Amino acid sequence: MKQVLLLLFVLAASISCKPELRLPPQLSGLREDHPRLLFTKENEKEIKMLIKDDTLLHKIFVKSISIADSLLKKPLLEYIPDNRNVILSFSREELLRILSFSMAFRLTNDQKYRKAALREMRNICSFTSWNPSHFLDVAEMTTALAIGYDWLFNEISDGDKKVFREAILTKGIKPYFTAYDSIKPFWITTDNNWNSVCNMGIVMSALAIAEDYPQEAARVIDLMRATISTTLDKYIPDGVWYEGPGYWEYGTTYAVLGMASLNSALGTDFGLSNHKGFNKTASFYINCLSPTNHVFNFADAGTSDIRLSPSLFWLANRFRDSLIIQQYNKILNTKLTADLVQQEGNFSGRFFPLHLIWYTKLRTMISDTRPLAAFYDGDVQMMLMRSSWTDTNALFIAIKAGDNSEEHQHLDIGTFIIEQNGQRWADDLGSDHYHLPGFWEGTQGGRRWFYLRNNNRGHNTLVVGDSIQRADARCTFFEVNDTSANPYASINLTEAYRNQLKFCTRTVAMHENKIIVIHDKIKSHLKPETIRWAFVTKASFSNNDIITRLKLNGKSFFVRVVKPKNIMLREFSLKPTSLDERSTESYKMIGFNLKSNKDVELEVIFSADSIALKNY
Repeated sequence: MKQVLLLLFVLAASISCKPELRLPPQLSGLREDHPRLLFTKENEKEIKMLIKDDTLLHKIFVKSISIADSLLKKPLLEYIPDNRNVILSFSREELLRILSFSMAFRLTNDQKYRKAALREMRNICSFTSWNPSHFLDVAEMTTALAIGYDWLFNEISDGDKKVFREAILTKGIKPYFTAYDSIKPFWITTDNNWNSVCNMGIVMSALAIAEDYPQEAARVIDLMRATISTTLDKYIPDGVWYEGPGYWEYGTTYAVLGMASLNSALGTDFGLSNHKGFNKTASFYINCLSPTNHVFNFADAGTSDIRLSPSLFWLANRFRDSLIIQQYNKILNTKLTADLVQQEGNFSGRFFPLHLIWYTKLRTMISDTRPLAAFYDGDVQMMLMRSSWTDTNALFIAIKAGDNSEEHQHLDIGTFIIEQNGQRWADDLGSDHYHLPGFWEGTQGGRRWFYLRNNNRGHNTLVVGDSIQRADARCTFFEVNDTSANPYASINLTEAYRNQLKFCTRTVAMHENKIIVIHDKIKSHLKPETIRWAFVTKASFSNNDIITRLKLNGKSFFVRVVKPKNIMLREFSLKPTSLDERSTESYKMIGFNLKSNKDVELEVIFSADSIALKNY
């Protein structure tokens, strides 16, 4: 009888005990419960408490709920590719919806948000595929479903869990393996934003279902680690992201999402965040912001409007940079107070709820001791100078050098922007439509360079004759002084004008925090060439003696040509080269022409102080 009872006890114990999950070493620290991606139960409790007492965090919460509420009214999306056979905007919209609904449910426990998230999740699982031929579509869609599955795990039926897991596996992870094993698309080896988005989006989904598919999750981590360094290397040495601030927000956000998810799910990011230069990239982005918090929108960056990025909080916390936290808190508060937060799924609005997770409040204000000039080295080099970090009317200039052949570049080496008194006086036109014929033909002679916004005719740099800069040119700063009271930097532009000029340099300086000086030294070939010096602006202008006055939004700014003497500015055509390009009606190109076969120097100075210009 004792033997029978003992046998029954053993059998009952074996049935009731959950079999031990044997995980591969890549998953050795896997958190057993959900949620495990980014926003754990512990985080949730802490944030719910902080929302009650922290004014700014409460504003972020209110805005996040407002976004979720506005999305409740929208119908389910249909799978309709655009004219490029791409569903990226659809995937981004789904990420916006599922992330917003899931966050709203977890912070309010209101069932309408849970139900809305599940409707969206079932909807995207019903589609045959998520368009692996354009893998960004897959990466963002899989990210959306992974977050919804993980964050709502304890509120999802077993049947729905099975459907969601299988969709993540068959529509996300398996196409990822196919890409690596047979198709070998460019993003596997590329060093641009695609690598970060595609790899880290799938890493998040693999972590979400790791206990059910441990071998697949382990392989995803291995493949990511084998290829992600190609992209992370582009942050070396100073954190510059060469594709421009818009793609900085995109690629860096996904890099952070992946690293943060690895940390929250496994307790390690395998040292990825220690990659050289990555610790400086938040500083680079913040330095690219003008006193009015508009970016230097070089390359295919679109407009100068800042894209809010919660990854700035994560980076500042990871690398203990309290000044970035302080400045970003101010930016967020200003945007929220004025109700200027973007909600569009196509841009950073889809990540807005993540501010709640990574928000940090500083106990006391910190004295801003950052230098007023900063040089950043990388495939694109930047020199940024300002007269103040705290005055929104401060004088500011940014200028770039670098490699014209890199992704998303324009032929704009030597271009610059200038701001003062809250206005942008020397501007950048931004990017053009990606669907223009030949837009991605970026080799020498490629059709990409036919379009005004993509070549130097539409930028604040020199034009020799009617020629454009070399598409294969790489030009660097050869002298930089970012520590003195009068900082300056000099670029050798010769390679950009190969076969057009013998020699060319551009030096930009800030004099006594009042005057911007742009000084070009040019050695021409024997044949006389017309050299155009000009800049883009939205201001009206008028000439008076040796001074040109710019007027914009009731403010004035002044320009003087010092060398050659007796030169006045005039307007040049800024008409796009085809009807399909974006309009330039709100801009002007003003400057001057000089025809010479001799060595010449060009010097132009800018200031809000007309008397200082006359006395220079």
